[in-house]
Amino acid sequence: MFSATDPGLTRARARHELALAARRDPDLAATMSKVTTQIYGLARDVVAGWTDDRPPADVETIEERAVTVLTYVSGVMLSFVYGWPAVTDAHDLDRHIRAMLSGLAAQ
Repeated sequence: MFSATDPGLTRARARHELALAARRDPDLAATMSKVTTQIYGLARDVVAGWTDDRPPADVETIEERAVTVLTYVSGVMLSFVYGWPAVTDAHDLDRHIRAMLSGLAAQ
């Protein structure tokens, strides 16, 4: 939720502009790819620790969940950038993510 208001919002806008510019700049694209890989790694670690699967979920399941959560969070971030926040507080964001993870776990 830090990115919903400044200074986080200004940084979120800049990240989106950099991502768009990376399509035309190979060096910037390489840097963005490295950062994105790190973010996905963090998301996998968080998702793996956030679930109560018994037995623990396999690597493919954790990957699917991490991609789903990051896709949702990317949409939320973009809504902040556009000035039309899809989520307005951390409690709702947490609730939405937990609901997604529960739904995926129930499959």
